[in-house]
Amino acid sequence: MKTRTFKTLILASAFIGLTVTAEAKGELDQCLEGHESCIATCMDKETLGSKSACVAQCAVSEAQCAGEIGLKTGEPYILDKIEEMEGLIEKFLKDFMPGYRSTPEPDEEKPEATNT
Repeated sequence: MKTRTFKTLILASAFIGLTVTAEAKGELDQCLEGHESCIATCMDKETLGSKSACVAQCAVSEAQCAGEIGLKTGEPYILDKIEEMEGLIEKFLKDFMPGYRSTPEPDEEKPEATNT
């Protein structure tokens, strides 16, 4: 069935390189159930054009659902990669820019004037 192949393609592209947790799998199952229900509703439409437009809307909804799960599941991985990139940039700047400091030196403390 064409919709099953399309769903597989959407899901595979959403999760390439990511580990799907049990929670995400449950959420993904809900996306698939919603898609199946949406398609069933589309098949009740009278014209071929109406059915086609409805199926396209179902596909968009499923892709959005799966994408949100992918983003949520991939967030820890993305944050780790951001930290790695920041470290790499920091090292690069220290190596190639003499006098570069990642954190500015604190200002010297000035004694407060006394009120007399």
